[in-house]
Amino acid sequence: MLKKSLVGMLICSLMLLAVVGCNKETETATGEVAMGRYIEEEVTIDGFMPEAPTFLVSNQGKPQIYQQTEKGFVIFEEQEEGVWRKVEPAWLEVFNKQYAYNWISAMAVNDKGEPYFIMVGDLGEQDPNVAPGDMETKAENSDTGSTEEANLGQAEQGEDGLGLKEEGAFLITNEDGTSEVVKNTYTYVIYVEGDAIETCQLQITDSLGYIIPSHLVILPDNQLVVSGSMTGQIGYDLNTGNEVRKYSEADGNIAQINNMLYAINLVDKQIDTYNENASQVDHFVPCENVDELSVLLPTENNNMYLVTGNGISHFAEGGSIWEELMSSTGLSLGLPSYSLVNAIEKDGRFIVQMTNDQYQNVIKLYRYSETTPTLPTTELNAYTLETNRTLQEALTAYQLQHPEVRINVQVGLTGEEGITREDAIKALNTAILAGEGPDIMVLDGLPIDTYMEKGVLADLSEIKEKEQMFEFATAPFQKDEQLYALPLRFKVPTIWGNPEVLDEVDNLEELGAYQKAHSKEMILPEQDSEGLIHLFAGQMQKRWFNEQGELQEESLIQFLETIKTFSRQQEEVSKGYNTMMENRHEAINTQNIFEYAFGKSHVFVEDVGSILDLLICNEANKQKGEGSFKIVRQEEQCTYKPSSIIGLNASSKNKMITEEIMTFILDEKVQLTDTLEGFPTHGGAFEKWIKGENTNKNASYMYSVDDHDILFVEWGHEEALQAFYEEVKQIKTAILDDETLTNLIVEGSKAYFENKESAKQAVERLKPQLELYGKE
Repeated sequence: MLKKSLVGMLICSLMLLAVVGCNKETETATGEVAMGRYIEEEVTIDGFMPEAPTFLVSNQGKPQIYQQTEKGFVIFEEQEEGVWRKVEPAWLEVFNKQYAYNWISAMAVNDKGEPYFIMVGDLGEQDPNVAPGDMETKAENSDTGSTEEANLGQAEQGEDGLGLKEEGAFLITNEDGTSEVVKNTYTYVIYVEGDAIETCQLQITDSLGYIIPSHLVILPDNQLVVSGSMTGQIGYDLNTGNEVRKYSEADGNIAQINNMLYAINLVDKQIDTYNENASQVDHFVPCENVDELSVLLPTENNNMYLVTGNGISHFAEGGSIWEELMSSTGLSLGLPSYSLVNAIEKDGRFIVQMTNDQYQNVIKLYRYSETTPTLPTTELNAYTLETNRTLQEALTAYQLQHPEVRINVQVGLTGEEGITREDAIKALNTAILAGEGPDIMVLDGLPIDTYMEKGVLADLSEIKEKEQMFEFATAPFQKDEQLYALPLRFKVPTIWGNPEVLDEVDNLEELGAYQKAHSKEMILPEQDSEGLIHLFAGQMQKRWFNEQGELQEESLIQFLETIKTFSRQQEEVSKGYNTMMENRHEAINTQNIFEYAFGKSHVFVEDVGSILDLLICNEANKQKGEGSFKIVRQEEQCTYKPSSIIGLNASSKNKMITEEIMTFILDEKVQLTDTLEGFPTHGGAFEKWIKGENTNKNASYMYSVDDHDILFVEWGHEEALQAFYEEVKQIKTAILDDETLTNLIVEGSKAYFENKESAKQAVERLKPQLELYGKE
């Protein structure tokens, strides 16, 4: 089977929108529109397979793409600008017969045009007397057609304990999506040298016995350097397979030119340049705009290009700053659903490899166009209190179709010290009152009711009628027969677990009562008081104040006491799981899921917002035994949590185009993209999610917290997914979390949870501050 990737969710970087950058004046002295900027073009390759493992490389200045298919490797080469054709070097046939079906994690080409591959797995049994660096197989002789088989096996364990390890194993996903456990796992280099295909087993000092690099460069004297997630930057000698140098523990990208090694130093936020024998840092270049996915492209004369999710920058020898050549605003490189994989530069053209939300490979070309206006002709402004991937995805998609439009996105909370949530909201309100407010707003965390009452928001009723939106998604934002906002995403608060418990409870209050009645049992998984407050506060906030903004003390006291009931019981019987599931751009806390599936708790509560969430929860029920689920209710009505709530400024000077953008954002095709922020509110898009029409049904994932407790998740549970869909149709009530209010409760109740005061004392002390906030 063709090995494709390590199972587990990939950590990818979060990409922020930026203003389009250029190095030209926007308008000449005569008033003419300035021309010239980088543009995006499709790279069209006949026979290219988006789902296949893909490696973009530069082979002696020629762009090449290697794809690992069911029939072996296929190589495409750009033979003239924009024209790609298949090439079949002499070594390819033998390589495909013997090695192409192993799992290849990285590859590179040396300055002679010879490829090197990193293979993770087990090449098979071998005479133990053969040294790792001596393992090789001869390529097929072009005259006789004969092949000399290699004796590929494992070297003896050294006295120092280095070299091969005891049997190891890891789970991989094959190209068809099926998964299997691979034992006797090692890391090899397979490389072409003249007419020979040689192999070398790397002697890994890590306790696993193998590493999984994602980047590789070739140095002189038969040495190579690898880097990747949980790998660091390590140099190896291909003559022995031994490690010769560890450059960094971080996983930054690496590159090589003219016998110089360039390494992204993620710790110090700089580019380290090593001399030709890579023994010491020759010099370094500061670079704040780097992350695990950044791609470094060194050129002649110590110039460098840096490709990131924010765009492309250039550093000239002797310079002191990075010059932005191209911003990713309005381009595929800026899509949150895309992850940067690799890039190469040729004659000022940048060929960039990315993967989309379905893990399909996408190849784009960025080139400078002298006939394109430097700046778009129309400019709008959007605002979001915190970074919002759904908005960024939609606005970028719109700009890709409308390059004449630029949409600047302002983020209120950028992480700068001293700027609070209240400060950011006040600054926004001041701008709105001055007539300088944004055209488009994400209303999450903002005073929506106030904006609706004051006439800040435009009526979206006509726009909504054009789309198949869930009715429950619009209800909270309607007033006086007008619709002032529309959420693009939603999550569903759910309770999973023992059917006997679920028959008795619908919400937090009933869970608390059930826990008190079963005081010796662990009903909910372990969480500290702060985590529990954040989990349940949104469901209860409406009960804490009356219409006049006066605090309902007994309601808040009861809430705090219920939270303490759970936290006290959990400390006594919890198994103590504490793990995270990595999900591409976000980490999902699965402590509660594992505590339920393998521990002692009867149920767990989860805000589900993706198909993967549902599959994980169902798998936990399956692991536990017979289990069920229900949507959390308020006053007997199913609830949901809207997010990415979009409103348009009623005073915008660009009303026609903002309405056009809103219609575009709500379209089913746009809503289908998974932005990792919840389910789509478009009914048609949601149904396609449930049916798996935008899901890789062959994908499978393994999550583990130790050697024994493992959740293996794959597509399935169709009946459960359909049952969830039917429940979603019954949703009526929105839960609008007020994060500021929740944080006030968290901070103000610490003394109570530390047993320094009673719940009543805590609430009495908090009352003036809470009522002041509630009446604002």
